[in-house]
Amino acid sequence: MDEEQDDFAEVRPTRRPRKATASKTLPVFVLVMMILDILFSLGRVLTAFANFSLVLVAQQQPKFQSLVGISVACGVLDVLLFLLGLPAAIGILMKAPWGKTLGWVAVAVTGLSIPITAYSGYLAIPINMQGAIAAGADTNVIQGAAVVGVLIGVGIRLLILVLYIVALVQFGKWLAARPAENDE
Repeated sequence: MDEEQDDFAEVRPTRRPRKATASKTLPVFVLVMMILDILFSLGRVLTAFANFSLVLVAQQQPKFQSLVGISVACGVLDVLLFLLGLPAAIGILMKAPWGKTLGWVAVAVTGLSIPITAYSGYLAIPINMQGAIAAGADTNVIQGAAVVGVLIGVGIRLLILVLYIVALVQFGKWLAARPAENDE
């Protein structure tokens, strides 16, 4: 019986403990989120332009006057998010630790911008209602739809923010698992 065990020992492959190796490629989720973040950051230029344009329109149409201050705030936040989000995403795609730092700053600014943008939408409801009242529409339905629209917008932004945070955490874990030396 000892001979049989010896025969099998020669045939069985020996298992060596696997070295823990860090992948040189970013996790797919991080890659996808950073590409989306680049697109969202570029979209911020358009929303900033729209917010600053409203300030110009308000000079000629008094009904928009109440939105001037909030439009400036939203426009400034959009520019700031563009200036943070674009380099953060590019930095993470370049596998640079500073990209994660900028990303966390962008998370904080986004957290600030969501309630301000929601408040802007809330302030716009009475202005949008004026046209509905003139047309004889049921104002309760229009107002309810406007509130639901604002809430859906907030919900979508919160979902994207949570997904971005998950990507930052994954990137941080990926960075920590890499060897200290530069890989590319």
